[in-house]
Amino acid sequence: MPREAPVRGDFDTIPEIVKAPDFAIIGVKRDGKSVLVYAKKMGNGTVLYFEEVLQGRKNRTLRGKTLYKMKGDVSEKKLLAIVTLNRKTDASKAKIVSEVGGHPHDKDAKPHSTAATSAKLLADI
Repeated sequence: MPREAPVRGDFDTIPEIVKAPDFAIIGVKRDGKSVLVYAKKMGNGTVLYFEEVLQGRKNRTLRGKTLYKMKGDVSEKKLLAIVTLNRKTDASKAKIVSEVGGHPHDKDAKPHSTAATSAKLLADI
């Protein structure tokens, strides 16, 4: 699937992607660390955002890792294929969830906060 180069403004969309992703993948491991993957259709493509879960002595923290822009729609199956393209990523225990941040298609629904969405996903790791 062809990619587009991200531009500066794309990084401003990260809170929106995390608040109301179309899909998210939890349970992915890369280099022994858990990774959260969010996908959201924006414009004529799909933006993928990856966060690494850092394990501290007292709590867990998220760190932004990667942002991709893909041309066209990305299905759940394609998203999992993209995540596992390299052989360093273990998705054997991955779960794909949809609309975890609220109801992006319901204009009257209030989306969850970025922190609440991430916390819901972290609870499943």
